[in-house]
Amino acid sequence: MHAQWDRTFVVGVLGGATLAAYAIVACLRTASQDHLELFHIYYQPLLVILAMLWLWAIDVRIFERKRIAYGVCFSPHDQHSSRQGAALLDIPTVTVCMLCPCSVMSMSTRQFFARTLYRVATPVREVSWADFLLADVLTSLAKALSDLERALCHLLAGPVMQPHASEQFLSGDQVCGSSSWIIPLGLALPYAWRLCQCIRVYRDTGVRTNLFNALKYSTAFPVIFFSAMKYQVPVEEWHGFYKPMWLLSALINSSYSYYWDIERDWDIQWFTAPGVLEMHHCCKTFELFFQKAFYYYLMASNLLLRLAWTYKLSPHLRRNHDTVLAFTLLEAFRRFQWVPVRVEVELRKLQHARPDLGQLVPAPAAPERTREP
Repeated sequence: MHAQWDRTFVVGVLGGATLAAYAIVACLRTASQDHLELFHIYYQPLLVILAMLWLWAIDVRIFERKRIAYGVCFSPHDQHSSRQGAALLDIPTVTVCMLCPCSVMSMSTRQFFARTLYRVATPVREVSWADFLLADVLTSLAKALSDLERALCHLLAGPVMQPHASEQFLSGDQVCGSSSWIIPLGLALPYAWRLCQCIRVYRDTGVRTNLFNALKYSTAFPVIFFSAMKYQVPVEEWHGFYKPMWLLSALINSSYSYYWDIERDWDIQWFTAPGVLEMHHCCKTFELFFQKAFYYYLMASNLLLRLAWTYKLSPHLRRNHDTVLAFTLLEAFRRFQWVPVRVEVELRKLQHARPDLGQLVPAPAAPERTREP
């Protein structure tokens, strides 16, 4: 019965996503150029953020169906609120729900999210699991947050329905345009938050791994800086120096991030022991919960999607609207795939440190054996 329900759920999710994508594409094909520009300015960032919220709700549903005790990762104070999150994230009017002051629609969950978001944006205190997880998700939403910042700039600079006019506002200065500091700042902010978190955790624990993790997030800043310089320097200087430096920094960032995903976030010692697919922590090897084929798929797809960071972190490529939207949605999908294994690793660590918590990750079902005649 459960297996049948899972298949129905997955088919429903994929079917709904396909229909939604088809509806969006159909609307965009019939829209005028001006309407397309308005869509990319005002609706594209919200579309990506809502997609991320929806995918997180699917992750939560997977944990519940697989009986994975994901709530243990959160602090005792946060566990009750985090379990109620999926119900809220299914509501289309998510923004209105978040701001509603009434004690309705999972108010404790909304307050929990707001507190966590405030803690992430002010990373000067002890870092909880919820803080780390939301900050990592926000790095995947860096492009959407930058676009949202640009949309707010257009709303303030006006006129709202003529975005090109607002770019030339204030005596020709491009307040919201390509040469503005607003776009690179929006891209860099989530990585700065995560960098501060790593330094704070190192200060609290003394574990040097957090410094290397901080270094990983710092590699995003050169990508953003060199990309933004396209609109600040002559064309010859861009092609001669800044573009090669942008490509080099993008390669370093993608490679470092991919290595960290596999070796650290997922505890799979693939680079130190090539060909051995094991989850290893504190000199102990854990039995993988999902099928091995799933982990191989994750490593391969994660590599390809990490390379797409060139678009996500590069403000000078933002005018390729359709390509940027596709890669930004793919980054949300990459994070959606990243979460279950990251939660599995955290639960393995907790189970190793505190055996009294019991079995946090169910033992994988043994494969059925064929009967011998």
